[in-house]
Amino acid sequence: MLGLSSSFNSLDLRQAYLKSAKLCHPDLNRHSNRHDFHAVTEAYELLLGHRQEMDPDDDLGITAQEELSYREACEEWLGVSADVVEESKKCPMFRDWLQGTTDAAILWNSFFALHGGMAPMLRTPSALLEGASTQPRKTRRRRR
Repeated sequence: MLGLSSSFNSLDLRQAYLKSAKLCHPDLNRHSNRHDFHAVTEAYELLLGHRQEMDPDDDLGITAQEELSYREACEEWLGVSADVVEESKKCPMFRDWLQGTTDAAILWNSFFALHGGMAPMLRTPSALLEGASTQPRKTRRRRR
């Protein structure tokens, strides 16, 4: 379905998914079936989960520039942070809602069609996993 060889890495998997998703996404290809797109996404997630079990520190082939542009696009298009978008992608109720025909569902589907589909677009926050913060701490003044 994704056209991968038996020895693939995360970058190969990601590129194969993006190529296949664009070919069968219902908003980009009128002759495609929505079920084909969901089948490609499920295959990708299954293989991705298997890869991450083998190497949990894998960054999925996402560059810092790609992550930054994705974060900016989430804020600009959807008005929410990229972390919220990534968590939403994992929710089965959200995925069901995306299949609807509301204006909001159409907007989110258009966003996903242009920005990597349902594939994870944020690198593993290894600094956060180790307990270090990537953002400076905000100090609050004490009241007297």
